[in-house]
Amino acid sequence: MLQRTKIAFMSALLIVGFLSQNTFATQQERDLLVYEGARHKTYPLPTLAECLPDVKLPEFRMISTANYKGYRATWAVIDNQFYLIGIEGKVKSNQGRRMLSSRELFPKVKFPHKVTSFTGKIEIKGRAVDYVIKGNVITYTDKIVIEFKNGKVIDVIHTTHDEIREQRTPQ
Repeated sequence: MLQRTKIAFMSALLIVGFLSQNTFATQQERDLLVYEGARHKTYPLPTLAECLPDVKLPEFRMISTANYKGYRATWAVIDNQFYLIGIEGKVKSNQGRRMLSSRELFPKVKFPHKVTSFTGKIEIKGRAVDYVIKGNVITYTDKIVIEFKNGKVIDVIHTTHDEIREQRTPQ
């Protein structure tokens, strides 16, 4: 009986440990996207490997618990074309002593860099006050989804607060 109690107690500790790891994890820092003159902190954005396929990437070093990838990128949509405007990051080769600029990280890449290899969607969520919480799910009430093919904008979908409310209304 004592053995079963110990096993149950250890199992409970293990489960609580796994749950707390997910519950108290630091939210990751978002990259900056400039779209229609407005600045948005958003993700998911493409990786550097997707946008710089012919460039050897340095081995980045974690900036903080909120930035495991080791860099901060600024992106923009200009005249329906996707660009990597600039980047700063920490690399393992200098022991992450200081943040390096775009020129230091990628001396052969001209910035702003026209991204022609990205195909996918980027979602810009509403402002911090534009969301509804139900349980553990946050639904932003205003959002924009930009779809790209080879770095060119092929579709933009604006969803407003009222449209989201209509989608959530039971039939």
